[in-house]
Amino acid sequence: HGSCGMGINEGSIRTAAGFGLFARDVFGMSAESLAAKLSRIRNEYGRKRISEAGLDGYESEYMEMLSSETVLKNLAEEMLCAAESVIPVEDETAFLREQENLVFESGQGLLLDGENNEFAPHVTASRTGLHNVVLLLKKAELKLDEACYVSRSYVTRHGAGALPCECAREDLGSVGVDITNVSNNWQGAIRYAKHVSVDTFYKPIHEDLLEAERIYPGFAAADRPASLFITHLNETDSKLVFNDCEIPVEEFMKMKETERIVGRHYLSYCEENTIPENSAGGERSL
Repeated sequence: HGSCGMGINEGSIRTAAGFGLFARDVFGMSAESLAAKLSRIRNEYGRKRISEAGLDGYESEYMEMLSSETVLKNLAEEMLCAAESVIPVEDETAFLREQENLVFESGQGLLLDGENNEFAPHVTASRTGLHNVVLLLKKAELKLDEACYVSRSYVTRHGAGALPCECAREDLGSVGVDITNVSNNWQGAIRYAKHVSVDTFYKPIHEDLLEAERIYPGFAAADRPASLFITHLNETDSKLVFNDCEIPVEEFMKMKETERIVGRHYLSYCEENTIPENSAGGERSL
């Protein structure tokens, strides 16, 4: 599946099967009660799931951990310890309205959105764009000041699934080894690609903004709430790498497609220590 090995997708499947465990369930529980609940999930669901996966009789350190009472006891204690750092919110609308500044962080990329049929089934189990954000904003009757979309000057993917214009790392320029995405047994090695085209580059952003507007008309405080943050420019000589060409970032920021969607932009050169001069069409920062 291209899993990161953390069990997020398995957790989603388990929850859909009626064996979910939510943060609200953990608050106030004793370690013994939580361990008992985890044990029930393992016995009533986990063993069945193992059989469905054809892993009956399979021996490994992971299978040993799944059957260990000590692991369950330690997990329950760690979960309760973590819960002490979490403040549950009873009225999310009131909570949101009381904050002076709110920052929402999504997970994964737009193309890995759980409802992206083009890249299914190798997608994440959640929504990755503005969808959940605007649902909260709509409920609290708040506006969004800025939606910041981040992209490298080239494309990466860690795990299985489609990757248009895939290429060798050396074909992109002076791209270094990514020490934050090391090879592992679950995902293999990080993969590299060129951007397909300018239209394809902006398509998921445009669609994300359209969906946000559909869910919550007038969700943004600005006419062009989308900001674009381009990173790793020092590795590609300050150019965005596309399948049929390389576009200098200064030129890219002045293209009609960019000026139509992007309200401001930020550029990261990693090794540079100077901020490029501001250009028409947006604000920039290093």
